[in-house]
Amino acid sequence: MSGSSFLPPWLTLLGCLGFIAWLFWKDSSEPAVGSNALWISGIWLFIEGSRTPGSWIYVISGGYDVRNSQLEGNPLDEIILSALMLSSIVILNRRRFQWSAFFASNLTVWAIYIYFLISAVWGADPLVVVKRITKDFGLVFLVLLIATEPNWSYAIRKIFLRVSYIIFPLSVVLIKWFPSIGRSASSGGETMYGGVTVHKNTLGQELIVFGIVLIWDLAEHLF
Repeated sequence: MSGSSFLPPWLTLLGCLGFIAWLFWKDSSEPAVGSNALWISGIWLFIEGSRTPGSWIYVISGGYDVRNSQLEGNPLDEIILSALMLSSIVILNRRRFQWSAFFASNLTVWAIYIYFLISAVWGADPLVVVKRITKDFGLVFLVLLIATEPNWSYAIRKIFLRVSYIIFPLSVVLIKWFPSIGRSASSGGETMYGGVTVHKNTLGQELIVFGIVLIWDLAEHLF
């Protein structure tokens, strides 16, 4: 499970986690602008940008599968994602979010989701389709939490920065020292470096997106 290095893999991992903790400590020392609700969006973004909780348990345990099936997922993922969704709704209600105005001004979005739900009727497994649509719809609440922050542009930057504190260093450690987690094989047998993600393309996309936000934040501090 380990790569070639003079340091034991688990010692390297502990060092990485310590570095991540230090980054978050430095982050907390900055003036607080966003609310604690940003942590909910951050957790959600990390899950969407890496692996589900069930998948993390699967790879860390060395193959203990907590999933009911490849299609349906597992109760742990459903509980955590449902908790994030319900927490988002509660916070939005406390912020006196105008749900009626929001639904009325986004009819095209709702038409698309209604079409998705209707498409579940002719799907091979309608229940699975509905679950996936519900999960996808939950991302709307993540966006609303950010949009209702007093300084939404700062909130976007803060969330992406916090998640990048984890994704960047942890991906390096997993790829080099824990190849059974950080690497995978393509259909042609070539090695793919996925890091915290499950595919090299996904990792590449995240490096670009999160890298742009890091440059944005650096520019804000310098200029």
